[in-house]
Amino acid sequence: NILAVDPNDRVHLTQQDVRILYEAKSLDQNLKPTWEREVRFMGVLSSSCRGQVMSLKENGLGKTSAEAVTHVLSQNTHYSVLDLSGNRLRDGGAAAIAQLLESLSLIHI
Repeated sequence: NILAVDPNDRVHLTQQDVRILYEAKSLDQNLKPTWEREVRFMGVLSSSCRGQVMSLKENGLGKTSAEAVTHVLSQNTHYSVLDLSGNRLRDGGAAAIAQLLESLSLIHI
């Protein structure tokens, strides 16, 4: 069936996950959340978080976003690869990701 979506190509994020990640990104960038920006961010997520890969590289993410990613991934067993390269996580964000890695052995960075 041409219209069937390959399970390995699905986005495994809920609407709540998207909202959490977007609001954290807005805080990190000191931007007022808007519907237009959220829709653009949903587009980024839909193209870069498919199958087992959550790629959020070069998205202007900081400590708050890293904490949001850990929250989302702590409840989501679909992703096993995480790419946060090119972001500004700093020590606090890196520490949050490190805690996630200690608790989940399935994530590869």
